[in-house]
Amino acid sequence: MQEYRRFEKTLVSELYDIEAVNRGVLACKLLQFSNGSMYDEDGRDVWIHDEKLEALENIIEEANGAPVLVAYSFKFDLSCIRKVFKKAVVFGETDVRRTKERWNKGKIDLMLAHPNSIGHGQNV
Repeated sequence: MQEYRRFEKTLVSELYDIEAVNRGVLACKLLQFSNGSMYDEDGRDVWIHDEKLEALENIIEEANGAPVLVAYSFKFDLSCIRKVFKKAVVFGETDVRRTKERWNKGKIDLMLAHPNSIGHGQNV
C-alpha cells in the first residue's frame, strides 16, 4: 500500500520501474497496480501481488460448487487466472452460443469474461 500511495503522489514507481506520464495514465496504472500487475512502457506486465487471485480462490471455495462468473479487466488478469484455474472457460474464445448453453445448463464451473465481450445483450 505504501508503494501504491507513493506512485499515486509522484507518478513514478521506482520499485517497479513504471512511470505515468500524466494523471489520466496514472488512473489506469493504479487500476493495474490494484489488480496485481502493471504494464511497463514496452507493454510487458510487471508482477506486483497475488491478492486478487487469493480472493478469487476464496470466492470459488465459498461458492461450494455453484458456478462463478469472473469479470477481468486486463490481459494479465486473464493469463494469471488461467494459470491457477486450468479448467476456466473464457467467454468468446470459442463458440459463444455453445458456451452460453453450457453456462446456462450449469456445465461450466468457472467462466471468465471481459465486460466488453459479455455486457451487450448476453443472456447468461
